Amino acid sequence: MAVWPQQGKEPPLKLNFSKELALHRKLKMNALVGDGSYSGIVPYENKRKGTWKNFVILCLSTFLSFVAVFPSRNLQTSIHSSYRMGTISLCALYGFYIIGCLTSNICIQHFRAKCLLLVALIFHVLYSVSNVIPSMYTLIPASCLLGLCQPLFWSIQEITLLGYALNYSAFSNINLDSSLRLFQTLIVITVHSAQILGNLLSSGLLSLSDVDCADIWSNEFSNGTELQEVGAFAKSERWTYTLPLIPVLTRKLSDHPGPINYYQFLTVLYLCLGVVAMGGVLIFFESPDILLKRRSGSWKEKMMEVKDTVCDAKAFLAGFAAIFTGYIQGVIIADILKQYGTDVFGCFIVGYMMMCFGTGNLASILAFDKLKQYGLSAISLSAGFILNTSILITAFVWRPTSSQSTALLMYLAMWGAGDGIIQSQLQLAIPKYTPKLKETALIALRVCNGIGLELSFIVSLTLNNLMTSLYIAMALHLIGFLGLVLVACDSKSRDEEASTEPEHLETAVPITQDPPDITESTESLA
Repeated sequence: MAVWPQQGKEPPLKLNFSKELALHRKLKMNALVGDGSYSGIVPYENKRKGTWKNFVILCLSTFLSFVAVFPSRNLQTSIHSSYRMGTISLCALYGFYIIGCLTSNICIQHFRAKCLLLVALIFHVLYSVSNVIPSMYTLIPASCLLGLCQPLFWSIQEITLLGYALNYSAFSNINLDSSLRLFQTLIVITVHSAQILGNLLSSGLLSLSDVDCADIWSNEFSNGTELQEVGAFAKSERWTYTLPLIPVLTRKLSDHPGPINYYQFLTVLYLCLGVVAMGGVLIFFESPDILLKRRSGSWKEKMMEVKDTVCDAKAFLAGFAAIFTGYIQGVIIADILKQYGTDVFGCFIVGYMMMCFGTGNLASILAFDKLKQYGLSAISLSAGFILNTSILITAFVWRPTSSQSTALLMYLAMWGAGDGIIQSQLQLAIPKYTPKLKETALIALRVCNGIGLELSFIVSLTLNNLMTSLYIAMALHLIGFLGLVLVACDSKSRDEEASTEPEHLETAVPITQDPPDITESTESLA
């Protein structure tokens, strides 16, 4: 039975999105002349080329900035091992990442997308600068700024991708969902390709260097060295740049210059790439013609949504799966890369390890996207659980030797595939389980992912024991899997109830259609 609004109260005005989009298409087909009449047809190619030009600039800036940042982040624990500066910087980065997840939507509501994108890229450049001149006074503050802007970067991508999809749909014959899916897939490939090629570049240059990781900056001072001796050693060093901008660390005195330090050249190269990305956005990037912003509710409404999400027992347990994905990525960055890679083979292997991890991650995400229409079946859930459990058990009992580099790379590729499966399952299960709180649930997933990363670095910094980290990871994995199963079963029962409803019952038919939300995150922290 239809329910009519009470007398004296007008129903809320809603936007019929389909009609507005059709009207937009009609208006764009005709050009207005000075007297207000329509004449001629505007060529589609101009608008279509503009949309693709802006999207290409966004992809290039994302690619260059990620190439400049993520390989440096992966090397922190291997390069800056003195006084655990690398691990401390990672703690600072992901601590502020959690804060950024909670504040990014507020910034999106009050500032233009291009301005926010430029600010985010500036913070990426500052992080590259801090790796050129690393110290507690440069690396830690730059890590805080990078963590704060990273969620903002993802939010900007989401809103601009939706705008490009709307614009492209208005000037083409494809529907909005297909247009949005096209842009999402391309940006996902761009992000993962940046991480893969950036790590490949890192390993390629470091493999040419004869300088050991421990000698890149600090020369790994002997145990018991006082800070005064460290300062005296630092004062005896200086930077010398030779063409083409190859920095060589030499002595101020009459010591003969050492071998070329390709890591220092790598940091300068990353800095240049970040500057190019920022300049491209500043000069060529334009905001979409259509830009939709979600309604920003009051703080009371937001807190109620967070309460509804957290107090749901099934969603709460599923949140442990997101914590697990972040935690295991942190274990890889903080412990696995150093103990399995740098300590056995040298720091050049780190890039190859993360390249294999990113390749496996991308392959599993794209494969799961093709199977998304079948939902979360028992087979997919069991496959993800068995794969990740096997990987963790292998980490308990196996340590690579210097002759097992191929096995190590394959192991990291499988680890990336397992991580991609859980991420894809979360992106499918949580928004479907909480359709009315979709945006809040997705933000909660990011926060949980950041909590997992932060927890892994804190455990590594305080306990410095890989076995303890793996035990915690196994516990999070079991709890998260239980939550995923409960959420998937509940969603399946809802679908079955909806499909078995009697057809003769009168159901409310929505009179409006809203634009689709972006329910997939293009974010991959590792």
